[in-house]
Amino acid sequence: MTSRNSGATEALLQEALALALRGRRAEALALLDDLGSAPGVTLARARVLASSDDATDREQADELLSERLDDSWRFRLEASRQARGRGDLRQAVALLEGALRSFRESTDDGDDDRETLAELIRAEVRALEHRDTDPSPTDPARAPLPESISDLVALGRELLREDDPEQVLRAVLQEAVRQSGARRGYLVRAGDDGNAAAAFSGLEREELDSPELALSRSLVREAESSRRPIFIQVQDLPDEHPARASLAAGLSVHAVTCLPLVEDSTVLGVLYLEHPTEGRGKSDDRRRLLELLVGLAAGALANADARRAERHELESARETIRRQREKLRRRERQGGLVGDSPAMQEVYDRLDLYGQSELPALILGETGTGKELAARFLHENGPRRDAEMVAINCAGMAETLLEGELFGHERGAFTGADQARAGLFEVAHRGTLFLDEVGDMSPRMQGELLRVLQSGELRRVGGRTAIRVDVRLIAATHRDLEDMVAVGDFRQDLYYRLNVLQLRLPPLRERLQDLPLLATELLERVVQPAPRLSDRALQRFQSHHWPGNVRELENLLQRLCITKADPIDAEHLPAELGTTTRRRGTPGTLQAVERQAILDTLDEVEGNKTEAARRLGISRRALYSKLERWGLS
Repeated sequence: MTSRNSGATEALLQEALALALRGRRAEALALLDDLGSAPGVTLARARVLASSDDATDREQADELLSERLDDSWRFRLEASRQARGRGDLRQAVALLEGALRSFRESTDDGDDDRETLAELIRAEVRALEHRDTDPSPTDPARAPLPESISDLVALGRELLREDDPEQVLRAVLQEAVRQSGARRGYLVRAGDDGNAAAAFSGLEREELDSPELALSRSLVREAESSRRPIFIQVQDLPDEHPARASLAAGLSVHAVTCLPLVEDSTVLGVLYLEHPTEGRGKSDDRRRLLELLVGLAAGALANADARRAERHELESARETIRRQREKLRRRERQGGLVGDSPAMQEVYDRLDLYGQSELPALILGETGTGKELAARFLHENGPRRDAEMVAINCAGMAETLLEGELFGHERGAFTGADQARAGLFEVAHRGTLFLDEVGDMSPRMQGELLRVLQSGELRRVGGRTAIRVDVRLIAATHRDLEDMVAVGDFRQDLYYRLNVLQLRLPPLRERLQDLPLLATELLERVVQPAPRLSDRALQRFQSHHWPGNVRELENLLQRLCITKADPIDAEHLPAELGTTTRRRGTPGTLQAVERQAILDTLDEVEGNKTEAARRLGISRRALYSKLERWGLS
């Protein structure tokens, strides 16, 4: 057995008895086995076995006690209590008398507690000698002890599941009144000085401040400070005691019980009860049951307090997280992008998420929405940040020129190729390659790009050697690649290769609430000190369609700064600004906005589909496909 000091051993013994009381006898016995076979441990083992419903366990408890009767008066005392529990009062009396003799023989005459303990044993003898052999089952003070303990075990299991401290207090007080037959009582939390009961029975809350309960408040303070139970018989009080007359005559009280609820040497509350009959207040069985009850109550109350504290802490943490998330979600700028609208908060969230990855990303958005800024943020905040990011715009670039830029060429590959040159794929090795306007690639270049992405190898123009490359590819386009795939203008297999992570940048017309912040930011980039925009100017800004998005806004503000007007008012704005407005009632979905933009553009060009496709930045075939899908062909 592991060496332990006496205090630790006593604590483990109490824990084992508490486990047995909760019905967890196997755990209690296992704990006692670890403590060895000292007299106190054997005594505790006998108590645990005796509390079992199994007859074999109870027989084993009797055998343990019988074998050790001569070892200590405590074994005789415990054997007496077990005999009393079985209803064998004659044997119980004999064992108690033997315990008393043994006690006197084993203690010194000068022991301060000798006579007190002897009197307690003699009291048990007298109680047994005068006890009725057929107790009335209707009298709660004389109910069989095992049944009451069974009730306590059931209550303890219920209380340990409770997470409301007030409910624990109410249940404990109700059970205490039932078990003891108390006339009235209350249960107060520690520190409340008996003036603010958490639960009460047989009296109103207002009565707690009455002079009649002055004694109760002093007893509560005493029990709380001493951490010891108090049992008072009114008949034992001196005649001159001021409480005797009020308790016995005015209130018909014969006994008072005051029990502290102690958990880990801390008083959590105090139970106060007044008993109308001597028998119920004086019963030793009732006292022990009440002490067991407050022991259970203290553990359950500490458990409920802890659960409530954990719940409050969790709620507080959730609220803090919610506020922090809300604060984070209201970011005004990120990676050069500016705006605090819900649409931009979603963009920032996706940038945070995608920046942690090395997977290919496809950025969609109209011209001037900041696609390259988003791509650069993904690179600079990703795992390849220490390598290079290379960018190229595929729009308007001849096929052969784009091929040489991407894949490089060998010396003599074409006229003027007087030396070999590495392409952007090689330059971006272990870094990031940004292909802007990838939707403008020719079909042949789409195939060449797909081959490199699939194999991870390229051949320079005019070369035969395969070169391994490792790049993160970020592509961007203002075109609708799905429509281009549908009509055959873009390879489906390449689209799937590019569209692993997708980020859509909203056009300025979908986030007009960002205009004040965005305009202020752009003005400060142009000139210091920056002029401000008047409310009238902002109203005109917010009525404009902004087909060129942020780039259009930036160019306009640069022109306005030349005027050196401060504030910039509506009269300083171009006359055409705000004349092209969105139709009222336009639905807010992406498809509806796209449909309306195409219809508005067709109206502006008087139905010329070639010109409309050019202004919209899509192919004629894609425009016809959209119109046919919407039934507008």
